[in-house]
Amino acid sequence: MNIPEYRDFVEVLNAQILLFTDLAREERTLADAVVAKDWPTLDRVIRVMNEYSEEIVRVDEERSRTYDALRSRLGLRSVGLFSELLDSVPFESREHLSHLFRELKIAVMRVRSLTGGVDAYVESSNTTLRSVLQELYPERKGRLYSRSGASTEHPDTPVVVNHHL
Repeated sequence: MNIPEYRDFVEVLNAQILLFTDLAREERTLADAVVAKDWPTLDRVIRVMNEYSEEIVRVDEERSRTYDALRSRLGLRSVGLFSELLDSVPFESREHLSHLFRELKIAVMRVRSLTGGVDAYVESSNTTLRSVLQELYPERKGRLYSRSGASTEHPDTPVVVNHHL
């Protein structure tokens, strides 16, 4: 399809796919840093991922704008399903857009999966650490409350945990 709105939309979809692929690569680096307890790398990766997140938001807004422009050019309502847009373009363009849409969905699912894996690992580590601390210091199990009824910290001395647990 040789109209500017179509080319713009395809260009933005390709940019989003690339951004999510790069974000997934950084997410793998983040996971490796968390497991290895490599805090300097973790700090660097988080900064890089924040930059990717900001760029993804910007490109997503651009995708929305180019999508609306393409729908308008094809004579479709401004709000509607992607399948309606596909039905309005020639077969070759439909195949290309479908392929890009699938690639984008896979890239997003990859990031979600990696994020879920990191989240599960961190939550499991925290749960294990909490259990160990409760076994070592059973007197800290219960909650303490102030006279006003608010939850307060235990007044005992702080605990230093060896990070090799």
